[in-house]
Amino acid sequence: FTYRNTSDTKIEKKQVSPLGITLGPRVYLVARDEHVQSLRNYALTGISDLKILDQAIGQIDFDLDEYVTRSFGAFHDGIFLKWKLTFKPEAAPALHKYEFHPTQKLKTLETGEIEISFHCESVREVALECFKWSHQLVSIKPKLLADAIAKITFEMQSIK
Repeated sequence: FTYRNTSDTKIEKKQVSPLGITLGPRVYLVARDEHVQSLRNYALTGISDLKILDQAIGQIDFDLDEYVTRSFGAFHDGIFLKWKLTFKPEAAPALHKYEFHPTQKLKTLETGEIEISFHCESVREVALECFKWSHQLVSIKPKLLADAIAKITFEMQSIK
């Protein structure tokens, strides 16, 4: 297929072995890029001129559930951490219906604040998710996550 990345900066021909589809704000095809022999995520909206080839692919040891559980969003940075987000008490109704990640644990603190913790990778993706909840957030841990949010905020402030 022809692939146009989500920022519309690169168009390439791809030959891949499909492994699964992930659903979220964007729908992604998870596939092994046969040129680089590595896993990649392709936004379905960027795929065009799709051709199904009559070629058998070799055995690929891949577990889609495990892949989705270890990641946050579509991007992987190799930094696996336990994220802890603390929210104002008034966020409780929304938080009880919202899933940040399949591994999340929700805890109501003595103060009435809600703590959500989960373990996965992708610092920047978790930081971007925090922006959606910024008006309700009280605390963000670890510091690496708070630093990533500060960096994104700085980048946004420099936009003219």
